[in-house]
Amino acid sequence: MVRLGPGGGGAAGERGLTAPPDRVVQAALEAAWLVAKAGENATPPEPAPRPLRRLLGHARLTPAALSTIRKVVDSDEAFRARVADIVTEHAVGRAAWLFLTRPEGWEDEVAAIAAASEAEAAAAREGREERVATRRLKGAEEALRRTEQALEQARAHAAKAADELSRERHARRAAEQEAERLGAEVAEAQGEAAALRVRLAAVEGELVNMRAAAASNDDEPSPVEQVVVPVVPSQAVDAAARAASAVQAAEAALAEVVSALGVAETAAADAQADDDTDEAGDDEAVVGSAAPPRRRGPRPRRRAATLPPAVFDDTPEAADHLVRLPGALLLVDGYNASLAYRPELPLAELRRRLVDAVDELVARTGVEAHIVFDGAEVEGGGHPMRTGGRRRAARVRFSPPDVEADDVILGMVDETPPARPVVVASDDRRVQDGARHRGANVISTTQLLAALRRER
Repeated sequence: MVRLGPGGGGAAGERGLTAPPDRVVQAALEAAWLVAKAGENATPPEPAPRPLRRLLGHARLTPAALSTIRKVVDSDEAFRARVADIVTEHAVGRAAWLFLTRPEGWEDEVAAIAAASEAEAAAAREGREERVATRRLKGAEEALRRTEQALEQARAHAAKAADELSRERHARRAAEQEAERLGAEVAEAQGEAAALRVRLAAVEGELVNMRAAAASNDDEPSPVEQVVVPVVPSQAVDAAARAASAVQAAEAALAEVVSALGVAETAAADAQADDDTDEAGDDEAVVGSAAPPRRRGPRPRRRAATLPPAVFDDTPEAADHLVRLPGALLLVDGYNASLAYRPELPLAELRRRLVDAVDELVARTGVEAHIVFDGAEVEGGGHPMRTGGRRRAARVRFSPPDVEADDVILGMVDETPPARPVVVASDDRRVQDGARHRGANVISTTQLLAALRRER
């Protein structure tokens, strides 16, 4: 019988064969350990080889323990034969059986089995790596598709806003031209009225003179008194009345045009503000003001997005549906969500974990996410969320001093165009009520953690 030591000695070492790795003959080594334990507990006992006795109380076999057992099996031929008499090839496998019985040429066959096992393991690793790469590729393709879809929607929205702005500017130019025309008519009417007032004053002067002359000559009435006095003043008065009426009508029309011009200017400013809001935004910023912007004119009221049938608003399915809406904006109450997840961790670690989780959500769903934390500074100075130059998918904001994150979130809801879906994640009652009043959808931190694939 050929013997093969731990270092490949004996006949096998002389032929230059490499000892099979422990994993190939592991079943034989485990069987040897069990035979040794059974022998110690038998009646009468069959003592185990001395190096194995300290391993018999182990609950499991470590790589170091397997190496020790292999040395004993290689060096103790009697013990190896004892193990081979008890086990079967079916129980331990071909390679382990050959390692225990060691027939002629067993090393070559075990080496072939080891090579085949290594090839299978390599193929399995390659298969796993290929499946992982395929999943990553599909995820990247899905993220690209969502990004392209969001870009197309943004372009359509920008084109619509530009068209509306062009129409408003055209209406404004038309209103300005109408205002100029009416202004000219008013000026012309005022000139005519002034001229008529001068004529009326002259006629009234002549009338006074004629009446004075008539009073001094009662027996011989003046022809002018008989003809001019009843006719000329009446015509002048009528003309002056018509001129005054024309002036009043022109002034009223001008007021209406000025009012329409003001409405057109307001609509144009709102359309430009909506367009600028879509293009603005930084990865990390300190919000300068939590108050909603002053509106220059009436705007459409936001309406909460509807859920599919049989999906309730307090379920994880509702949160998953809402964050996948095209163009959706997710606003997260930072510390509210962080403390609901792992309140025992330091605040810096809570912030980092929440931002990492939201980054993953953005990559999966394509949602635009803003996380708002209270406070713009932390102990020790510096920015509290520096990421070593890496650009994050989620946008992190900190409220300015003396301003709560609640007010910043509600202000962001007001700033967002009403046609865009807004989802607010918070357990704070004031934030929830304010967001619902503004037409946003509200999810709890439990729903958010489910969407982030994190558990409380």
